[in-house]
Amino acid sequence: MDQYLQLIPFTILIIIAWVLHKKGILSFRITTKIKYVASYTPLSFKASYQTFDGFEYFYFRFKKGSKLTMKYTATVEKGTLTIELRNRKGHVFTEVITSDHEGEYHFTAQNLLHSIRLDGEKAGGACSVQFIVGECRVL
Repeated sequence: MDQYLQLIPFTILIIIAWVLHKKGILSFRITTKIKYVASYTPLSFKASYQTFDGFEYFYFRFKKGSKLTMKYTATVEKGTLTIELRNRKGHVFTEVITSDHEGEYHFTAQNLLHSIRLDGEKAGGACSVQFIVGECRVL
């Protein structure tokens, strides 16, 4: 009987993890990086990879209320690359890229902390993101 009582906390943890996974809060995803090189500054990052399957976060700080332009360039030789801009309250901007692409997004920082989630699905190529402070055309 004592053996079964010891399994109750473990079983409860497994059930909680399963529920969080089903709701999308907890993710079990393995990241594969082959010939992956990234450089990172306070206002930009660059990454190149032969194979990138998974995700990586890059974190940035901006003064609340500052006007920003995010310029991005991606070369996708295979697979799909998703660039997602997030703040502490959630999603701000998403771009799904399947071929060579560049663009920009203008926004006003609502929070101090922002992040870029780089999500590759068997992607090969390179990408770069640069933030320009004070150059913004928010409608």
